Amino acid sequence: ITPAVDAFSKEIAEFLKETGDKIQLTGHTDSDGEDDYNMELGLKRANEYKDHLMSLGVPEAQIEVSSKGESEPAVPNDTPENKQRNRRVTVQIIE
Repeated sequence: ITPAVDAFSKEIAEFLKETGDKIQLTGHTDSDGEDDYNMELGLKRANEYKDHLMSLGVPEAQIEVSSKGESEPAVPNDTPENKQRNRRVTVQIIE
């Protein structure tokens, strides 16, 4: 986890604990690998971030996880740098 991600994580954890809002974490992958594998990998990414937020005190009931696998790239999967950008977890406040 980079310092920027760590700072964001702490900020979102405090927000969730204060408001009681729920959050949706969606895992994404690049286009390498089979569709089924990428769906599982995206879910694993989202669950790892869920575990991190829970370690910061966010109750599990406030966190939902899902995976989009490779189906919603942020950028084209045409360079190693772009593939790296597509390996991510998106965060959405849902309540």
